[in-house]
Amino acid sequence: MAPEIPTQRPKRDRFLVAFSYAGEQRELVRQIAEATEQLLGLGAVFYDEWFEGSLAGSAADLKLQKIYGADSEVVVICASAAYAKKPWPLAEWDRIRERHMSLRTEGGSASDRLLPLRVADGEVEGLLGNTIWVEARQRPANHIADLILQRVRMFVPDAGKPRLFLAQTPPSLDDESQPVNRPKLQRFLEQECRYAVAPARDLLELELDQYPAALEAELAGSQAFVQLLSEKPWKPGNYDRRQFNAATERGLPQFCYQGDIHVDAVQDTGQRTFLSDCKAKGKTIAGQFEDFKHHLRQKLGELAAAKEAEVRRFQEADRRRRAGLTEVTADATDRPLVRVANWAADTEAIWDSVFNFLDGKVLLDEIVRGDLVTQQSVEPCHGFLILCDDKSQSDEAFSPRDALANCRLIQSQQQKLDQPIAPVAVVFRAPPDPVWSRLLKSTPRCLYRVLGHDLENGLGEFIQKAFEVRRAMT
Repeated sequence: MAPEIPTQRPKRDRFLVAFSYAGEQRELVRQIAEATEQLLGLGAVFYDEWFEGSLAGSAADLKLQKIYGADSEVVVICASAAYAKKPWPLAEWDRIRERHMSLRTEGGSASDRLLPLRVADGEVEGLLGNTIWVEARQRPANHIADLILQRVRMFVPDAGKPRLFLAQTPPSLDDESQPVNRPKLQRFLEQECRYAVAPARDLLELELDQYPAALEAELAGSQAFVQLLSEKPWKPGNYDRRQFNAATERGLPQFCYQGDIHVDAVQDTGQRTFLSDCKAKGKTIAGQFEDFKHHLRQKLGELAAAKEAEVRRFQEADRRRRAGLTEVTADATDRPLVRVANWAADTEAIWDSVFNFLDGKVLLDEIVRGDLVTQQSVEPCHGFLILCDDKSQSDEAFSPRDALANCRLIQSQQQKLDQPIAPVAVVFRAPPDPVWSRLLKSTPRCLYRVLGHDLENGLGEFIQKAFEVRRAMT
């Protein structure tokens, strides 16, 4: 059962990104904001419509100026003629310019906290003619979001990365000369699993009475708990047990490496009981360290993909609320889940027609980025939809080749396991007519070619096949 979808975004004291724009470009900016949120997480991105409740009141202008002036790591200025004329954007722009003056005095890369984005024609007074703009009108929202992510990581290197708690260890497991040690495991988690590792500081330097609160704060932002176990008790303080128990109380997924420790031979009674409890709860892995790393790579990948899926589910529920549609209920589980990758340059033009045709027939899960293979292992879908237009034939940045190759790999795995094969539909927005040889350089085993002006005939058979797959998988 999927977790309950929250009804509002969490409010943070400080945002990673804040968008400043005019209402005329609201739809384009929303697409980019949603794509950015999928990279950075719920609550990390300020787009005013998402926080209307907290902004409401007579001091809304002051609240906005505080967000753009101090409470955001990066401000994205969405420039247009309307931006330079409307009272609300101008109030925001006054505070942003003041911040810009302050940042210039800091030197270095500080001024890069302001990112100019071109969303329509028109000049904005105060932005110089030599300003290098990011052009947002002819590029997919996910590409712009990637550029924003790169800018945020100049100031917050771990922004958007999933986070885990790597338990601190006694000196014997902190020794890099040993084959199994905490620094080695931390490098693996950061470099190969792409996780940010907590704690950010040495909690053992704290006074004993300060330790519990600091430990809780570090665990609160973590998705998982990883620990190297020892056959000897960690005295004084029993920190290994305290960390494990605190993670258990928070309900975090726990992955503990037992290695070649023979629990029954552990001499200390308390430590033997602790290790036996870890094993009984199914938290430990014995054997080779490389096997443990392989297990971590797989499970942490699934957790990260599930977190990304949670953001997409929230956004889809939010779209339905804005449109005044009934929330998805248990009846919707009868419909197949179709995962959508939009590689068109004009993302909304093709998405609107496809969404209107499929809404109510299937459950849609739009993908902004990520590994399809991992996402399929976390939440299997019953069909894949790849959206393209003419730009996909001529510009490598818009090519669906990688997405199609992933679909083919998933279908091959399904065939080997004697599972029903999820169909793939490539929808091309014509005119001009598609040159299929430029698009289908990796051909899925079950493929439907669909022209955007003929969705009724083109997608009808695809939907029927997706229903067949869904019934066969239940």
